[in-house]
Amino acid sequence: MKQIFILFFLLTNLNFYSQEKESATFIVKKGKDHSEIKKHIIAFEEAKWDCYRMKTKPREIAFENGIVFELLPAIEIIKTEFKINTTCLTKEEELVNYKAPIYRLSDTGKIIEIHEPFKPTKELKIK
Repeated sequence: MKQIFILFFLLTNLNFYSQEKESATFIVKKGKDHSEIKKHIIAFEEAKWDCYRMKTKPREIAFENGIVFELLPAIEIIKTEFKINTTCLTKEEELVNYKAPIYRLSDTGKIIEIHEPFKPTKELKIK
């Protein structure tokens, strides 16, 4: 009986810790039930997202496998005890007409940013 109680205690505390840590600077918007979500959360926590973060609006980071994270805006995080670098925040106007990249988790657990090749809307004339 004691072993069951200890196991229950550990599992509930680990789950509480991961939810608390996840909500400190980001949330999982889509893919919470994905088979690789734990790997993605670990990689996401290790990556430096402060310069991707905006001051007042959330920002989505989408992976090619359908998992989507939402970076909480700096203004929300500053209200908590969690520290972030606010010197390099992305300005909302910088994302007008911006084609967001898709992200992939590498075999080594690092996040890779994937950009589509440049496709001009008009024919370019090179002199």
